[in-house]
Amino acid sequence: DLSQTQVIGNIAELSKLKILQHLDLSQTLVVGDVLGLCNVTELEDLFLAQSRVHGNLNVISSMPELEKADLSGTVVSGNLKDLEWGCCKKLRELQLGDTQLQISAFPPVELPALQSLNVSGCNLN
Repeated sequence: DLSQTQVIGNIAELSKLKILQHLDLSQTLVVGDVLGLCNVTELEDLFLAQSRVHGNLNVISSMPELEKADLSGTVVSGNLKDLEWGCCKKLRELQLGDTQLQISAFPPVELPALQSLNVSGCNLN
């Protein structure tokens, strides 16, 4: 947990940590495309809120163990409907408020365990 620290760097540097399970870089100066995490397939918790990361939300499709994700206040974009069908079966909490995400239809994708979804400040079509 490096949240609320002055840590800096590029998120892509973490791509070799394939068995990493918990990552909290919220409110840090970390930058880069979240696609750099696509090989970190064991992630259960991903907290990048208010960091300087960007990229497409569908990167979480490559994280089958993901239970909680907070990307709020980042420059993450894409559309919930573009998540791969059947991905994220364990995802319980998804925080996407104040991102550049597009929400076009509900239910956006099959997320059977989802208990909390925050899309406040997103573009609802």
